[in-house]
Amino acid sequence: MSSIEQHLIDRGDGGRVELFLARPAGPQNGAILFVHGNQGGLLLGGKEAVENGPLVRFSSRLRVTAAAISQPGFGASDGPADFCGPITQKAIVAALEFLKRQPSVDPARIGLYGNSRGAVASAMVATKVRSLRALILTGGVYDLQRAYASSPRGLQQAIRKEAGVTNESFLDRSALHFSHRIRAETMILHGRYDDRGWCPTEWCNLCGSRGLSGAFAKRSEARAVRLAATVVLRLRFGLQTDL
Repeated sequence: MSSIEQHLIDRGDGGRVELFLARPAGPQNGAILFVHGNQGGLLLGGKEAVENGPLVRFSSRLRVTAAAISQPGFGASDGPADFCGPITQKAIVAALEFLKRQPSVDPARIGLYGNSRGAVASAMVATKVRSLRALILTGGVYDLQRAYASSPRGLQQAIRKEAGVTNESFLDRSALHFSHRIRAETMILHGRYDDRGWCPTEWCNLCGSRGLSGAFAKRSEARAVRLAATVVLRLRFGLQTDL
């Protein structure tokens, strides 16, 4: 079974980024980086993927190096939290660069898996990091200005506090406007009955027109989500095992 390592790496601006990593024994293989969601105010960061099991499960079953980042302001990562903005994106890029330097990792086979606010930030990172092989986004939004208008009051407050509500701040967190720059094989997953009704179906249609993949599934169908994610991992990493 893969063992868990904890690292504190440089964000590139003097800030620290917490990263948990599980690597299997054996030859060099691909890697996947998990980016967590809001976590209901618990601020566990990447530790959530350790405690809930996906880090070891991905690493052991798929024989890849699996890592989980703590976004700025979460876990032991330095703040400030900026709601998926440039600081968070910089932290994710730093984690991807760290993975590329690991002897267990083939730098040409790295995937990114973002959930909720992690999906918002991961989508933006994918518009900038052309070397990503796979991108999996679950429960995210990709036009934040449109999403903000219909968001619950608590989420609106978090966006105002962490990001601001200028046109520039919304654009910095809205991958829909830059989707033509994404080169990774992409899987978009969103609950059909998710109460966040502003999931942009047009991006799924756009991805389909570019040969990428979009899918809707009931949020309770966790197994379906894992199997859909496996499609991308198989395609880009050459893996044969289901999650």
